[in-house]
Amino acid sequence: MFEAATCSPVWITINGTRSSIVNKYLEIAENESFPFEPNNQDLFVLYDIDIGEIDKLILGHENINAEQGWFVQSISIHIPSKQYQSEIYKINKWLNSKRIDGVPLVEIQIRKPIK
Repeated sequence: MFEAATCSPVWITINGTRSSIVNKYLEIAENESFPFEPNNQDLFVLYDIDIGEIDKLILGHENINAEQGWFVQSISIHIPSKQYQSEIYKINKWLNSKRIDGVPLVEIQIRKPIK
């Protein structure tokens, strides 16, 4: 996707049932020299506390350069306490306040199935 990259600092907040991981910057990708480029799958490893079940994700960037937007297709989270089970969240949004369809951050409320 043309112009779907950003050089702005990107951060994530993950809220859980026990605690939260707040504004963790995604700085060094394990698999890419230049993260947040079009058509890349970037891998970031975060070491932090066990927050329990994920309730909400907030992903954003500093929007330093208004010309730079970032199109996010999805986020996949692998959780060690769940034998690295993946939880995938579809986003398909632009993170860019200058685009008609974009915002500098996106909030994903996790909906649990009703039992």
